[in-house]
Parts: sequence; structure tokens; C-alpha cells
Amino acid sequence: MTGPVAGDMCPGCNETRLVEESLSTMVLIVCRSCNAAVNYYIPKRRGDRKMVKPIEKSKASEICIACQECCRWTTFVLSMPSQMLLDHYKARGFEIKIIGDNFHIMVQTVCPHLKKSGCSIYADRPQVCRNYDGRFDPVMCDRCQLPIE
Repeated sequence: MTGPVAGDMCPGCNETRLVEESLSTMVLIVCRSCNAAVNYYIPKRRGDRKMVKPIEKSKASEICIACQECCRWTTFVLSMPSQMLLDHYKARGFEIKIIGDNFHIMVQTVCPHLKKSGCSIYADRPQVCRNYDGRFDPVMCDRCQLPIE
């Protein structure tokens, strides 16, 4: 499956403003004019790109609201922790994922705004929450319920 690449016309504003940004776990095609984005997920095998299935915004919101996994975890990254430090985190029940040279320490902590009925500030949630897509987070991608393709 292929999709828009850098230099293509933006589907959001019909301007040729798509540029490619490479991150450690994904390639992001972004319009510099309207910020529309087409995301590509890069699995663990290098060079094996899969285009993320476009999903209607209301459907994506519905799936995210039901899932809420990203609201239940905090992750911090250590580049070269000692074995003693890793053992310390493991003994306390923290989940540790090794991605590349980094150790991602996952702490199960529920966002203070997450209530039984969902996010209590959903309409006014921070921009970082609005932009977050668990499909592209190397730590959360296996928990995210949004479809990849």
C-alpha cells in the first residue's frame, strides 16, 4: 500500500507542502501549510513501511475514548541504565521495553483527569493529548486499539 510522499499535494489544503520528517520509530508526512499529516508506521524490520489506514475522526475518537490505554501509563526513557537500576524498576513492577539503545520504563499511572465515564476534560484536553496517536508510540503501539491497516 502506498500513500502521499514528500512533494505531493496536501489533501487538506491542496497545496504542495508535504514534507517528510523521520523519527526513530516512524516517518511522518506533514503539510507545512495546514498541518495535515499522513503517518507511516515502520515496524521493527527496517524498510518495511506500512501505511496507516486513514480513519474517520469521529470513529477514531470513539475507539480512543473506549480504549484509554495511553491515559493509564507514563513512560520515561533511559539510555544506559545500570543493571542495578533496571532490577530496582523490575522489582517494583514497572514494565521495561528495550527499543534500539533505549530502555523505556513504563509506570502504570492513571491520568488525574480520567474518570470512570472517561476523560473529564476531553473537550478542553491539552494539545499533546489531542495530537497523540498510540499507533506510532513504540511503547504503546501494541496496546493501542486504532487499526494500522
